Amino acid sequence: MRELGTRVLALRVDAPNSASDPYAATTVFERQAAQVSRVVVTSAAPDPEMTTFGDKAAGARLYRLDFIAVQDLASSSLWQTVWQHTGEVVPIELYPEGVSIGLSSKFTMEARISEPDGDFIGGDADASPTSRFRFACSWALQAKPALSLAYEPYTPPEEP
Repeated sequence: MRELGTRVLALRVDAPNSASDPYAATTVFERQAAQVSRVVVTSAAPDPEMTTFGDKAAGARLYRLDFIAVQDLASSSLWQTVWQHTGEVVPIELYPEGVSIGLSSKFTMEARISEPDGDFIGGDADASPTSRFRFACSWALQAKPALSLAYEPYTPPEEP
């Protein structure tokens, strides 16, 4: 069985580091995985007032990436990616089996970065020395995520 557990998941968002080096990623994969406490891809029917005949014939769906992450000023953080790259379309990889790059199955997608509706800087006081402020984002995906399996699922042998 290839069931997805609730304890391990990694998210990678690549955004250009600077105009001089557009292919260098600002985000560090392992750091992002540690910053995210909730990640979900949602699917919904398009707004009926905005549906075209082509959308209807194709059975169009709207996909979003929703996540909750730590507010972190480090240049490699998701918070900084949102702060610096709002409006840009970026490639994303979601590893539901953890950070074993190359060994894990993954979903790939592209999303337009948008700022959160709600808390972006700061939050409520907390007495815990390890607690951190968080923010929630919802990014529009460009299409349905693609699934790449690290290995082929088991297929029972054919009977003679």
